[in-house]
Amino acid sequence: MCRSRRIKCDETKPTCMACLRSKRVCPGYKDDFDIIFRDETKSTEKRWRTSKNLNLANSQRSDQTAFPNDSTKGHTVRLGDAQHIMDPAEDSANLFLPEGLVVPVDQQAPCYFLSNYVITPRSSTTRGYFDFIIPIIKSEGPDSHFSVAFQAVSMASLANRPNIRGRSNIMRVARSQYMKALKTVNLALQSPVDQKSDQTLAAIIMLGFFETITLVRSGNRAWSAHVDGAAQLVKLRGRKQLRTKIGHALFVTVRSQMIINCASTSNPPVLGTDWWLADYKEFPKDEAGNVATKLHLRLLELRAEVKDVLAAATATRTLEYREKVVQLIGQAKEIEQAFQIWEDSLSEHSKAKTAIWVDNIPGLDLSTMDFYPGKVDMFEDLFVASALNQVRVSRISIAGLIIRLAAWVCSPSDYRTTPEYAANASDFVTDSQRQWVKGRLKFISDALGMNQAHVLSPPASPIHNHYARQHGTHDIPR
Repeated sequence: MCRSRRIKCDETKPTCMACLRSKRVCPGYKDDFDIIFRDETKSTEKRWRTSKNLNLANSQRSDQTAFPNDSTKGHTVRLGDAQHIMDPAEDSANLFLPEGLVVPVDQQAPCYFLSNYVITPRSSTTRGYFDFIIPIIKSEGPDSHFSVAFQAVSMASLANRPNIRGRSNIMRVARSQYMKALKTVNLALQSPVDQKSDQTLAAIIMLGFFETITLVRSGNRAWSAHVDGAAQLVKLRGRKQLRTKIGHALFVTVRSQMIINCASTSNPPVLGTDWWLADYKEFPKDEAGNVATKLHLRLLELRAEVKDVLAAATATRTLEYREKVVQLIGQAKEIEQAFQIWEDSLSEHSKAKTAIWVDNIPGLDLSTMDFYPGKVDMFEDLFVASALNQVRVSRISIAGLIIRLAAWVCSPSDYRTTPEYAANASDFVTDSQRQWVKGRLKFISDALGMNQAHVLSPPASPIHNHYARQHGTHDIPR
């Protein structure tokens, strides 16, 4: 009572004198036990709700101030922002973290690259992708030529995420690291010891992948130069490189990129087919992969020979050239048949399995569809998908070669009347196929950050007989 009246209580028992003088009923005093064990449940709940609302407000302010003024404030961003970088499609619950907690971008970038571009093999019968990076990182210092190259490509991959592209200076830092990596790699190549090391070859592979991510205009000259340099370095390293797991992984990576590079330029494989099959005896378990690689390399040699023969035969049409062209058609058919036998001999684990069938509905915007109308295949893992689709690309290339050679033989007649043309359907894709491919390449560029996909996007109009135009066979009707 006295406390509510804000007067001093004399604590006289059983009733204080202040209450007696004012003729009030004194309620008495609280028991000491009640004072010690007071119920604070409601008060605690009130304080908790107030704290939760305050954290929510701070988190919302943190999200709204991400990457202010096109800068990362000394290359650091809030951890909440890092979550958004990792998953641009995230629309789930917000992450509540203290506003002052920051993670440097140079620490985010390697983690992002490793989680999105590096695949470790699940078993001894499967292959990974860039899986040599992790053991090399563990053995290298932060200032080594490989570490600098890896930092450049990881920063570029992070900067190309669609939700931060063009809104920060991360790409500028990545390009600066790239220039630094070029200098350090060139210095390593001048050393008789460092030029043969796994770290140097891995650094060159990273520099090539940097060009794949950051390519902004037509042409793959920079990437192609890195691939050629890596191939020459593989030659310099010799057969000893196959004795280690990392060395073999680097060898396979360079060989795969060399095949793609030669296929895009119609050049024969550097060092010849037999040299690139050096690991056939070292790793006999991957017989299917070795056979497919051998067929890809044979096709590269055939494409280069076709280019040279037709370039000479177009200027001077003789019976000798005619026999040579017919012989090349036979070789192309042999490789095609070998690919078919290879595909039929695959185990059930390695074969494509039809998952769904997409109906072709008129009026659909194919550029935004995940699947092209028709059969949609499913694969056991990424390595199987990559191997089978590379075989499909080679078989399409063979069909184009056969049509091109048949066109030269039957000229000046219309090559579209030949049996070879009928067997291979056509030598250009349909408008709907082109629309879907352009949409997928745009998605790869915009959503996955691979700029090379946008540069490789096909033209809006069909190019009739693409092989003839590319390699100069001008006597084919268009």
